[in-house]
Amino acid sequence: MGPQIGRPSRLAWTCPPEPPRCRYGVGVNENLVERKYVDAAVAAFADKGFFGTTMNDIADAAGVSQPRISQVFDGKESAFLLAHAEARAITLEGLQGVASKPFDPARIGSAVLTLLQKNRPAMLLVLHAATASSVPAIGAECRAVIGSIITLLIEECGATPSEARDFLATGFLSMVLASTEVFDHLDEHPGLGQLARGMSELGSPAARHPGGRS
Repeated sequence: MGPQIGRPSRLAWTCPPEPPRCRYGVGVNENLVERKYVDAAVAAFADKGFFGTTMNDIADAAGVSQPRISQVFDGKESAFLLAHAEARAITLEGLQGVASKPFDPARIGSAVLTLLQKNRPAMLLVLHAATASSVPAIGAECRAVIGSIITLLIEECGATPSEARDFLATGFLSMVLASTEVFDHLDEHPGLGQLARGMSELGSPAARHPGGRS
């Protein structure tokens, strides 16, 4: 499940966009946006992506009027960046929580994918952000996440640059397969079964987590 309205916030969220970053990109600031509005943005953008979501969609998810949501967020881009900050925090905190040496990509990947599957909207937001990277601020956010993951894998997990590259590539493919529930539908196309075998050989955690759910 994704972030729940009313749960205590792990982090503070900022508006307008570009949440300040600590070493691995988790944002904190004294200017708070109420948790329920961040949760509503997460839910709306996970459902329709950046280009398909309107401020009305976010307002509906939050149970408030469109004028009220416009007071909270300085436009749709700001709302998306805050929603993506939630996904970023979940991903990077998950990595930090299992980071240890020597580098074990199967263990780390399985732990992070399990976490994202339990926070399915976060997983979808990461993928939606990549498709909206033509928007400069979103593209910059995507690059910051990628850079943060690579740095963490090398410095905290002991991966080589090539190992970190392969982990990131397999991880993003695993997220795509999980979000599209490929392993629940292997009978739909012979190529899917071949892909599943290939992912298993790579040690991809997605092959052990059918349907993108834990």
